[in-house]
Amino acid sequence: MSPSPIRHSIRLPLRPRHLVQTLVVAAFLSQSALGQAVFWENLAPDPDPGGRYGHDMAYDSDRNTVVLFGGRTLEGLAGDTWEWSGAWTLRSASGPRPRSRHAMCYDSARRVTVLFGGSDGSTADSETWEWNGSEWSLRSTAGPPARYRHALAYDSRRARTVLYGGHAQENLLEDTWEWDGNTWELRCTTGPGLREGHAVAFDSARGVTCLVGGANDDLQVWEWDGDQWAAHEAESPGWHFGHKLAFDSVRNVTVMFGGGPALATRELWEWDGAAWTRRYGAGPEARIEHAMVYDAGRGQVFVQGGVHEYDAMLPDTWSWNGQSWSPESPLLPQPRARHASVFDSQRQRMVMFGADGVYQSELWEWDGAHWFRNLAPGPHARGRHVMAYDSLRHVTVLFGGTSPSTGFDNDTWEWNGAAWTLRSNTGPSPRRSLAMAYDSWRGVCVIFGGYDGTSLLRDTWEWNGVEWSLRASDGPSPRGLQSMAFDSRRGVTVLFGGSDAICPTTGFDDTWEWNGTAWAFRADHGPDPRFLAAMTFDSERGVCVLYGGSGTGVGGRAAWEWNGEVWRAIQSEPSSSVAGHSLVYDSVRKESILFGPQPGTWAYRRPRCVGDLNFSFGVDIQDLALLLAQFGETCDAEPCSADLDEDGDVDLADLTALLAVFGRPCP
Repeated sequence: MSPSPIRHSIRLPLRPRHLVQTLVVAAFLSQSALGQAVFWENLAPDPDPGGRYGHDMAYDSDRNTVVLFGGRTLEGLAGDTWEWSGAWTLRSASGPRPRSRHAMCYDSARRVTVLFGGSDGSTADSETWEWNGSEWSLRSTAGPPARYRHALAYDSRRARTVLYGGHAQENLLEDTWEWDGNTWELRCTTGPGLREGHAVAFDSARGVTCLVGGANDDLQVWEWDGDQWAAHEAESPGWHFGHKLAFDSVRNVTVMFGGGPALATRELWEWDGAAWTRRYGAGPEARIEHAMVYDAGRGQVFVQGGVHEYDAMLPDTWSWNGQSWSPESPLLPQPRARHASVFDSQRQRMVMFGADGVYQSELWEWDGAHWFRNLAPGPHARGRHVMAYDSLRHVTVLFGGTSPSTGFDNDTWEWNGAAWTLRSNTGPSPRRSLAMAYDSWRGVCVIFGGYDGTSLLRDTWEWNGVEWSLRASDGPSPRGLQSMAFDSRRGVTVLFGGSDAICPTTGFDDTWEWNGTAWAFRADHGPDPRFLAAMTFDSERGVCVLYGGSGTGVGGRAAWEWNGEVWRAIQSEPSSSVAGHSLVYDSVRKESILFGPQPGTWAYRRPRCVGDLNFSFGVDIQDLALLLAQFGETCDAEPCSADLDEDGDVDLADLTALLAVFGRPCP
């Protein structure tokens, strides 16, 4: 709020006791506010054990519990042990060293979960570990050569753990080994042939271990009876890699879900020993290198995690009862990149649409506590588009992007919270990787630049709710993947960074502002050069917040803030450095919401620095002058900027609070 004339007489405390109390309260206020740290909070944590891939699970039939170990998470390799018996519980963080692409099965005769092999990312492993429900024990380092992407199944008829194939340090394997609980025995060196990323399951009805996939020239089902391998010539669902098998002992079928080849699939197949049957039904998203077991106590196939083809780790847990899928964890939007988000201030919701790769036609809304998926028909699937919220007309405006069906788009859509409306197919040329912001002072959506399939652009267009108009063809240099936000305190659209390459590795570090008539260059220093960053305007504190992005030398996980004069780095992190995410300011809950390729829904909260009335990142003489200009004022309809203790007026307590921090930089 800008300073206004003094409307009321100055009121001073008359009694010394009141003055002392005022000074104590003001000092406490100032120190408490100064002590508040910048932080990120995950508002919708991924269901434990969260997003990961290359892990494995086994079903402990004695304890009616699913056991999960390891894999690769956003933070790196994991060495944690989780159990599911209706909900996930972290059981251990010790035992086998962190690894991925190992294999596990449950030995029901000895009542232990067996783990073999895996990789730490550079070296394969040859250790055999067993979990008894309380702790891990290293049982052997001899036997099969070190490997990863192999497969294990427990043959309950012969009380043997069967291992096949995998990837050694430099070559694929085709050996069959068996573990009796004391020693490993090499049983066969022929059969299904060289392969990795295959899957096995023991068919207890027919007494054979089934093997599927892992070799791109083999569409057969192989079965091991304890002496030899035999191939079935039945019609195959096609080559698969990184999929999983589990035997449903109630329906006597082997269930196959997910995997490759080139792109992850969400297909579900069942093998009855003679033929494959494709099963249909809405359920888990496409994935590869997930974990899957059959939970005999609940009569369901159990799936957790994995990764889709665009490297987003999936945190969800699902069950298949033979007829339909059911989510075993909260329904959340999966991690994604190059989507678009806005904050609908009328309905007090964040609106998110589209993405690169998968989830291209999904519309999600976040109300500050929960996600809701909306299946209303509207724009076709796309990514690298832009959206802005028109607060005058109470609609979310979507423009452009790229889609598998149409290539580059230039359609304009509007979402009113209930339905999509196609508003225009004319105006700016079809393009992707542009930027858009809503200018609330003039009631228009502003777009700049992007890529049209031939070249990078530098044109500026505005949408007034009826039509597009070309406003400028100069200003920032041609670019794409830049960030934009509208500064409603100063009435300018702020642009930062981007790249001048179609397949960029480096970006720009320049800052520009558009006042509705012309672009003005503001700075060429501050955040490191970057593209695919996200920026929003924090109207409570009057600063643009920038986070993430890609580019050589991008400065890690720091958030940056622009007050209209200078950039300032704020060392705070949500989970990891990200690119292709979205960041919007929730003006109701006073927080910036980030959603992207990393798991979780993150809120960035940073309290206004006490006494910094002009947003200069410090408390100086200008702030004192602004407070004195409002001294004695009563704040009626809206708070005064100088009402530091928010008691409804600007008085001695506010002056004392400012003087207590005078000359200090903002924390």
